[in-house]
Amino acid sequence: MSDKLPLLSPKNEPDHILWQQFREGDRRAFQQIYQKYLNELFTYGMKVQPHRNLVKDCLQDLFIDLWKNKENLSKTDNIKYYLFKALRRKITKDVVKKKRYYVERDVVEFSDTQIVFPFENKIIELQGQLMESQKLRKAVERLSDRQKEVINLIFYEAFSYEEVSNIMNINLRSVYTLVWKAISSLRKDIISFLALFILF
Repeated sequence: MSDKLPLLSPKNEPDHILWQQFREGDRRAFQQIYQKYLNELFTYGMKVQPHRNLVKDCLQDLFIDLWKNKENLSKTDNIKYYLFKALRRKITKDVVKKKRYYVERDVVEFSDTQIVFPFENKIIELQGQLMESQKLRKAVERLSDRQKEVINLIFYEAFSYEEVSNIMNINLRSVYTLVWKAISSLRKDIISFLALFILF
């Protein structure tokens, strides 16, 4: 992994084939996976723990571990789901022993920064002229971190409830509860929100 490979043009290789090629030691398949999912993983990691250096280090460790253990990894036909779950597990594990260190490194960068969740922008765009974006933004800000995360995974990342359950390491009932509470909270301020996202 010491040599730098040239950037690859995107391919529509099915996930199960690309993953199998990587597991067999294909460095270009590994680079393809890295290039395809790095930005999405970083964005998601920042939602789990909004500390840039922690997320960057966890991402680096994740891909190093993937390459080192490639022959022992399980098969998958959904690489994005596999990586999201692995990254969240790594961040959760590392944050307990490293959070204080990373908070000290990130405090200047994040002290005056408001993190905007991608799903929030998507909702605002879909709502169009039905409501003022500022009102929706304030409503979303009042959600808990876990509610924001679960809404983002379902609406923006398009994961199923079962996949979100595994990614967040919580039972399926808890996922439904988090979504319901988030929707109920938003509904208090935005009646038309429910019409766009009918969950039940």
